[in-house]
Amino acid sequence: MTDVAITPDLLAKIENLLDREAIRDCVNRYTRAIDRHDDDLLASVFHDDAVDIHGDNVNNREDFVY
Repeated sequence: MTDVAITPDLLAKIENLLDREAIRDCVNRYTRAIDRHDDDLLASVFHDDAVDIHGDNVNNREDFVY
């Protein structure tokens, strides 16, 4: 096995991959929650102070989910 130098560029790439995976996990939780009508799981994809805007409808997380 070869040694790999941990450079700032490599750390940035790893951080980018981890961020992308976290976003993918969030999207997967959202779609599963919608599909399963799982309100608690759906609430977990939003920040506590999230705002959902659909046209003229503006809701906080609780109003959107529950």
